[in-house]
Amino acid sequence: MPIPSCPGSMACSTSSTRTSDIADSLSYSQHCQVFGVLCGAAAPSDRARLLLESFAEPTFSKCSYVMKFYAL
Repeated sequence: MPIPSCPGSMACSTSSTRTSDIADSLSYSQHCQVFGVLCGAAAPSDRARLLLESFAEPTFSKCSYVMKFYAL
């Protein structure tokens, strides 16, 4: 189930610091997927898939070393 107002099946950033100001509308990050899981925005059935696919996808901006702890 996609997050509202995000294209595709991954979570995207809609924060006030707007990644879209420096990237196109199809830019995704591993951070957003981790936060989507941690805050409960991702359905339980999608959580493992979101993390596995986002860490396997080379076009996603990478998670920080510290943030990877939450993706374990």
